[in-house]
Amino acid sequence: MTLATAMSEYGRNATNVGYRAPAQRAAAIVSQPGAAAESITLYHWLVVLFASCGWLFDTMGQRIFVLSREPALRELLGATASDDKVHVWGTLPQRS
Repeated sequence: MTLATAMSEYGRNATNVGYRAPAQRAAAIVSQPGAAAESITLYHWLVVLFASCGWLFDTMGQRIFVLSREPALRELLGATASDDKVHVWGTLPQRS
């Protein structure tokens, strides 16, 4: 099914003879083997790659913050700080 055909079918209402429900149109498109895989280009793969890298580095930054929070608080609060005190100060930014 071409885009022009899909758009013309979308514009019809239920009383027209050639009307097909959206689920039927989707089934017709999906039933064509390899149709989706053939339309994926290098640009699509680059978008997936850059989005994945963005997600990776964003979560890496969050993980570094979580891993460094406790040692930094222990150093700031002093060697005699209890685990409860470190926990209270460490979870303070997360409270709202």
